[in-house]
Amino acid sequence: MYYNVIDVKIHSNVKSKILLQLFIIEYILWLVAANYGSFNKMLIIELIILCLLFFLICYKSTGSDDKNIKSYASYPDKVQKKIKEDSCLQSQIKETSPIISFISNILVFGVILFVFEFFIKSSSFKDNFMHLMILGEGVNAFDFVVIDLLWWRNTPRIRFKNIQDKALYQDSKKHFISFMKGIVLFIIIALLDAILLSLL
Repeated sequence: MYYNVIDVKIHSNVKSKILLQLFIIEYILWLVAANYGSFNKMLIIELIILCLLFFLICYKSTGSDDKNIKSYASYPDKVQKKIKEDSCLQSQIKETSPIISFISNILVFGVILFVFEFFIKSSSFKDNFMHLMILGEGVNAFDFVVIDLLWWRNTPRIRFKNIQDKALYQDSKKHFISFMKGIVLFIIIALLDAILLSLL
């Protein structure tokens, strides 16, 4: 939901297979992380808190045209086309470079996960890395499944006042690509944060 993504064509007849494969990969990452090192209740509590906070932020960031336009890059191409055709909305469009967006996400989520992991950090680099993977990939999966696929595509809050057709908001291509980029993003963050935590 929070990435300016590359344009990739995903045909409907293979989309479900790709989604299934990615969920399997994500699930394997979780299993490996959950069974490596110390996996405690505090980690689960932190993950739940992170997911709830992330949903609250997404919820509060929607609800009006002024708020929704800030997430312009997350909208399907058909909605973006409608936005550009709207005289009131097109002047509010602010597009960000994908590279800058990616780096910004590393910084923001890097700090957030560092703080959360700091309270349960281990003396082991590998343990810290796996804890951070659980937190990061957990939020990534929550964002894609719960926020993007279940909530975002169905809630009226994300729809623009003059673009109310629900069908226009159903294309999940950009959410799908954000999910894939999120996997890479949180691996990088886990590595960087685990290195910093091992130095403390």
